[in-house]
Amino acid sequence: MVDHLRSDLSVKTLARRCGMSPRHFARVLTTEKGITPARLVEQIRVDAARALLEGTKEGLKEVAARTGFGSADSMRRSFLRVLGVAAGEYARRFRAQSA
Repeated sequence: MVDHLRSDLSVKTLARRCGMSPRHFARVLTTEKGITPARLVEQIRVDAARALLEGTKEGLKEVAARTGFGSADSMRRSFLRVLGVAAGEYARRFRAQSA
């Protein structure tokens, strides 16, 4: 998944790649990882976006596109859910500390 952030990472697609039904795949992944497939994909994308925001000067739209978020707003909502801070605020805080 990490190498294909811009691809379709829906349960249906991931299940097909694993040779499972979507329902079985979701149950197995949730049992094994303790997190739903959607939340796992979101976490992986947020982690990748964090790395880009910390290590580059790319704008939010570019980072969102590179990490598979549909838009900067979608990325902002995911950051709020996962980290409790919006992506833009995260970038400002980190870049302020490293300056």
